[in-house]
Amino acid sequence: MATAPAEKSTNVRNQMSTLRGVVSVADRLSPRVAARVALKTFLTPPRAARPDAEVALLAVGEPLTVLVDRKAIATWTWGEGPAVQLVHGWGGRGSQFGALVPALVNAGFRVVAHDAPAHGDTPGQVTTLGEMARIARAVADVAGGVEAVVAHSFGAAATTVALAHGLAARRAVYVAPVYRIRAAVDRFADAAGLSPRAAGLFVEGLTAAAHASPDALDGVALAPRQTAALTVVHDVGDREVAFTEGEGLAAAWPGARLVETSGLGHRRILAAPDVVELIRDVVLGQTVAPARLDEAARIDRDLLDRDGRRARALAR
Repeated sequence: MATAPAEKSTNVRNQMSTLRGVVSVADRLSPRVAARVALKTFLTPPRAARPDAEVALLAVGEPLTVLVDRKAIATWTWGEGPAVQLVHGWGGRGSQFGALVPALVNAGFRVVAHDAPAHGDTPGQVTTLGEMARIARAVADVAGGVEAVVAHSFGAAATTVALAHGLAARRAVYVAPVYRIRAAVDRFADAAGLSPRAAGLFVEGLTAAAHASPDALDGVALAPRQTAALTVVHDVGDREVAFTEGEGLAAAWPGARLVETSGLGHRRILAAPDVVELIRDVVLGQTVAPARLDEAARIDRDLLDRDGRRARALAR
């Protein structure tokens, strides 16, 4: 069962409160130990069970074999035609794009989605932004190249890194994107209560794990050099990734367009009918994104069930 936003927010606060207490004790004994504890927490995503609609969607997908650094990356494809890649966020799954898959397949695209390490059906306990970016690029290569990429939240940060390092896509759509990576790292270190010495060691450990510094992976540095046509869709009331993240990214990315929604939050936005239609049309190259989707708050509460039925119908 999906966790309600208020409960999820409480869980995060409780986790950080516990971490802060552990770090406080560890930091007095050894800043290096405190940094290791914080790093393990930072690199460990939450993993939730798939809803039935997502299980049904994967059941009609075609598994695709992708190996990266000897890791088997759970990957699926649907449909035929030019490929569109879907990149999930932190703690997410490729199947979270369940409302979008049939829309793109019916529009004549082959859809490719994967689960990053420590997410969904891909094994592992930890991952990094650098690894998620390498895997996004590898999945695109195995798929034979992609026409467009649709990414959600932290997946947008990974996609930005991947685009800067060889992933070729003419168009990109980012939904509720994370933009300022270094700022996010510094906020976590502060929230964890790391001393200056431990915080420095934390960043050193993160750099070693990701094979790149937070500054090198930051959208602030990478966005101005991008060439893909980008549309950013972000809800003004997003409580997990602030609207200013999407706003800042769109301003920094050459030629990017920002679409503002209201009342959809961080995850429901992926299933909003108007957002799904907008993404489909942007991928098709048939629309100029509006500045605001005033009707995007019209959520069809049976959407996921309908998508599950439509997925089963495609299998027949």
